[in-house]
Amino acid sequence: MNRRDRDKDYIDWLDSTILRQRIEDHFRSNSRVQKINLSSDKMYELVVIRNAIAHRSHNAIAKFEKFVKDQLGYLASLNPTMADLLVQKKRSSNTLLFIILTEYFKNLADVLTE
Repeated sequence: MNRRDRDKDYIDWLDSTILRQRIEDHFRSNSRVQKINLSSDKMYELVVIRNAIAHRSHNAIAKFEKFVKDQLGYLASLNPTMADLLVQKKRSSNTLLFIILTEYFKNLADVLTE
């Protein structure tokens, strides 16, 4: 698919593959905007958290719980809420998941506005 055809498509800004292609289509290779997609794992985490909060579907919740288990090694309760899970400390540090993700995106915002 060429750039003109892609421009007609709905843009899913949370899909890192599509985002990377859009950035390459519209920005120079040394543009600071390229840094948005440097960490596809953080983009994936953002999508998982956002979908669990916004959609509350069985699939979205299951992906979120898997993400938390991967980060913590366990679930704190049998039916945790999104808030319960985001305020858990990551296994490899003493920092809350919410803080880790917030700091990443705050730092990214700083890079983009330099």
